[in-house]
Amino acid sequence: MFSVSVVSLVLAATMVTQMASDPVSAARWKSRVLVVVAPTQTGEKLAMERRIFDEAKVGMLGRDVILVELIGDGASSHTIRQRLGLVGKDFRALLVGKDGHVAMSSAEPLTADKLFQAIDAMPMRQNEMRQRLLHVSTNQTGIL
Repeated sequence: MFSVSVVSLVLAATMVTQMASDPVSAARWKSRVLVVVAPTQTGEKLAMERRIFDEAKVGMLGRDVILVELIGDGASSHTIRQRLGLVGKDFRALLVGKDGHVAMSSAEPLTADKLFQAIDAMPMRQNEMRQRLLHVSTNQTGIL
């Protein structure tokens, strides 16, 4: 019994470490990820993408979008960039769907309109919107 508990704790610790080191993989099937790659914290394009995300926070939240920044060339940034097929560390903005597929990639900041248009056209998002409409219509009470 003791060895099973130790194995469970080790597995749980490994999963937590993986989520911390690769938030893109950890978000799979839960969130869409706006991945922003930048060489430094002070870049103009990075600042613009952050501003776009903050100003559209309600829409991002409604579409289950989280922001992940890969700054510089740290070990986890390098690993995630490599897995996403990104070469170098120049600015790049990517939209990763809940299924882990890169749905959009740009060398310029992605506007909220572009992101929302791409997300709202995704089959999974279309299904989410139908489910929300169904949920709202079945939970409303008619007041005359």
